[in-house]
Amino acid sequence: MAETFSYTLSELWALGVPPLACAIGSFAERIAHGSNGWLVENSPAAVSDALHTLAGDPALRERLRAGISAMPLRDTAAMAQDYAHLFALDATPRTRWLPAALEVSQLAAAQS
Repeated sequence: MAETFSYTLSELWALGVPPLACAIGSFAERIAHGSNGWLVENSPAAVSDALHTLAGDPALRERLRAGISAMPLRDTAAMAQDYAHLFALDATPRTRWLPAALEVSQLAAAQS
C-alpha cells in the first residue's frame, strides 16, 4: 500500500540515511532517485537488485548521503507554518481550549 507522506522517510533523511524505496505513493513524489534516495519498481527482484547495487558501491551511498545533507532540515514548527500558510491560519502555539461552561473536574469524571 502506498503511503501518503511517510514520517519514516523524513526520519531517515534527518539521520542522513539514504532510503531505498519502491516508486509508489509519497516515495515517488518525495525521493529524487539517485540524489537523496534510491527508487525501484514495486517488485522483490527490483529491491534485491538495488540492495546489491547499493551494498557494492560505497561512492554511490556517499553521493546519496551528500544529497541528503544538501536538503533543508524540516522540524515540526516548520511543518506547522506550512499548514498555517495552506489554511491561512495563525500557527502560534496555544493552550488547549475548553468551553467556559465545562469544568476540568467534569472532564475527569466523564473520562472515568
